[in-house]
Parts: sequence; C-alpha cells; structure tokens
Amino acid sequence: MAKFERVCKWCGTPFIAQRARGIFCTPACRLANHMQGIKDMTGFDDIPKEMPEKSGGVSGRGARAKGARGEREVCQLIAGITGDDVSRNIGQSRDGGHDVDWGPFAIEVKSQQTVSMPAWQSQVIRSVKGTDKIPTVAWRRKSEEWWIALPMSKFIEIFDMLRRAAEAGLKQNE
Repeated sequence: MAKFERVCKWCGTPFIAQRARGIFCTPACRLANHMQGIKDMTGFDDIPKEMPEKSGGVSGRGARAKGARGEREVCQLIAGITGDDVSRNIGQSRDGGHDVDWGPFAIEVKSQQTVSMPAWQSQVIRSVKGTDKIPTVAWRRKSEEWWIALPMSKFIEIFDMLRRAAEAGLKQNE
C-alpha cells in the first residue's frame, strides 16, 4: 500500500497519509477544521479552535467486552420472550458477519451513545450478501431500551403476516 508524506492542513504537523487524499494528521484535526468552517460560515465565536481531549471512550478489550455484553443481552431478550435458543455469532468479527442469528434475521448489535445507522446498516447488509437473511440492526443508548431497524419492505411483510394470522384466529373463534 502506498504511503504519502503530507503536512496537516490544520496543525502543520508532518505525517504519513494512508490515502492519496489524506490532508489531516488525526481525526481531531479534521474535526477542528470542520468546526472552524462552521464558525466562519455562521459567525459563531463560541466554537473552540482546539478540540478537547477525548475522555471516557471505550476502546480495545473494553469495547469488545461491551459489545459482547450487548450481544448477550439481545440474545437473552429474544430467548426470554420467544423461548428460542439464540446465541451470538462468535466468529463474526473474524469473518465479517453479523452478531446474532435468529430465524430469518441477521442482527448487528450496537450499544453506543452515538447512533450511526447508515454505517451499521451497511455493515449488516454486507454480512447477508448471498443469503436470504433479513439485515437487522438492534441498538440502544446507555440505560435506554433496545430498538430494532430493518428494511421497510420486510417490516411490512412481517406486519401483514401477523395481521392475517390474527384475523384468521378471530374467524376461527366466531
């Protein structure tokens, strides 16, 4: 892979870019440059030139443990309601797959404060290519309930199937 010697557009520090278009040495410099652009366009003076240090973030082993806890929690929720045997897809990080398999659903589990739905959807869509699995994202923010996102067409199919089953049950009881 080619490396490109550059000088950061924001802070002036020399660095080696991984891509031909790389112009910032760190994501913090890229964000600071973006915030300065907003300040210039809007005239707001309360946007800091220097971005504060990141604190409290989870990385490495802690992030993996947090992800595994979320996956186990989703499996327990599904199993508790349905009685189905649901388990984590352990090899998914190595194989590029999704976190949980449950019936027709391929579930990508995210427990994060910042919702990045387009990226999560792309990840699970890539994992189901060539299969008949329904790409699904389960996510929550800290201390909030779990949410599910799936393609609208699949949601409508599922809803319609449930409605027809309920109507059939009502007709049998008459």
